[in-house]
Amino acid sequence: MRQIQRIFAAAISVGLILLLAGCATPVNVVKTFDDPGYADSAFSNVLVIGVAGSYENRARFERTMAAQLSSTGIAATAYYTVIGRNKPITRSDVHNAVQSRGFDSVLLTRILSQEVSATETRGAATATATRKDNGVVDLFRYDYEMLNNPSTINIARTVVLSSELYSAADEKRIWAIETTVTDKENVPLLIDDVVAQIAGQLRKDKMVRR
Repeated sequence: MRQIQRIFAAAISVGLILLLAGCATPVNVVKTFDDPGYADSAFSNVLVIGVAGSYENRARFERTMAAQLSSTGIAATAYYTVIGRNKPITRSDVHNAVQSRGFDSVLLTRILSQEVSATETRGAATATATRKDNGVVDLFRYDYEMLNNPSTINIARTVVLSSELYSAADEKRIWAIETTVTDKENVPLLIDDVVAQIAGQLRKDKMVRR
């Protein structure tokens, strides 16, 4: 495999550490990209990467996704277990991981946008929203800038995540979906529901071996 020039793109510096209020509602999945040249690819050795400002929740997401994919017999590995716990995501580490472990694909999940309400100190609620970024984020073209600025938001109403699958052999984005989750009660439930939907769509589209 030719040397990867650059791997990550700048992303929104928000984590998966969101406490969601209200009653649970269905998770919505929309396919945003599907390269017909890779139909029925059935990858079997996936590197799972989650982008989050919180290491704890990034690791939880990667671990849960890897377990979900592995449950059907394929190999799936959480990125944090490859590079050693709470290390920044760098292009050289991802490149080395792909080469040394023989991954045939990389699954990247990041937050696109969130609509939230934050409680002020006087008790009144104010609503704020983070707008979705524009353009395609290409895993194999740019570096990822990991920002860990603290968030003042403690309640989120709606979160939209992007999941993108890349072929490691030719460093190409081949599949992508957006997952919208609304009013989950806590972080583990949010992650469990999102992971189930992403893994299910990957299998449905025959991107991973069933």
